[in-house]
Amino acid sequence: MQSSSAVATKTVRARQPDGRLYYLGGQEECVLSAPCLPFVVYSSGKNNLGTGVGGVAQANGARRNPDELANQAASAHFIGGAASADPARPGGEFDDMLTWVALPQLYQRMKAARNLP
Repeated sequence: MQSSSAVATKTVRARQPDGRLYYLGGQEECVLSAPCLPFVVYSSGKNNLGTGVGGVAQANGARRNPDELANQAASAHFIGGAASADPARPGGEFDDMLTWVALPQLYQRMKAARNLP
């Protein structure tokens, strides 16, 4: 794979105090000239819904958690942010954990490991 041939398509957004979403990683349109994130590592956290270590679905114990519901269904567009047990917070209760690496950093690390020409 050449570093000029991949289009990274993942995004992570967070909420402003008024509830509006903004991009932490990536942007609205992911194209070769403006790639988004190559991957997002996501964990559903220990509370509310998700999938347990044994692969068993956990019940959704939250009263309101649309951001966690969005992450549970996501394959490309995720929502991150600080943990909160407040169902009235924009996005509701939240304990999901996400991390990512930007595409240039990934290429740099792969080149350093001699896994990318």
